[in-house]
Amino acid sequence: MLSLQEGLLNVETVENEDELTGVEISCLRLKGQMIYLPEAENILFLCSPSVMNLDDLTRRGLYLSDIPLHDATRDLVLLGEQFREEYKLTQELEILTDRLQHTLRALEDEKKKTDRLDYIWCKLQIWG
Repeated sequence: MLSLQEGLLNVETVENEDELTGVEISCLRLKGQMIYLPEAENILFLCSPSVMNLDDLTRRGLYLSDIPLHDATRDLVLLGEQFREEYKLTQELEILTDRLQHTLRALEDEKKKTDRLDYIWCKLQIWG
């Protein structure tokens, strides 16, 4: 894991720290593997950005296409986004279901009132 110094990239600064690593969110973290190349006496660092979700990615000025196809991070980010959207839809569905149940109870109350008024009206017609 490699973290770039703050200020090297044009990244939105965020006051919070990442819950998992404790690293400030404004720095870019790269994860990968270092390979020593003896013929060139260099170290090659094969890496990709370490992000948790699409917001994290865009906050760093990156796109999903910046993550290599072979990297599982891409799949995890997409699954996380899918889960988040499904969770939002589930919450909205629960709210709509509660509203519908409330409306149904109100409708039942109104129906009882109407039935009671019909009964009284019929009795008045019979006596009148």
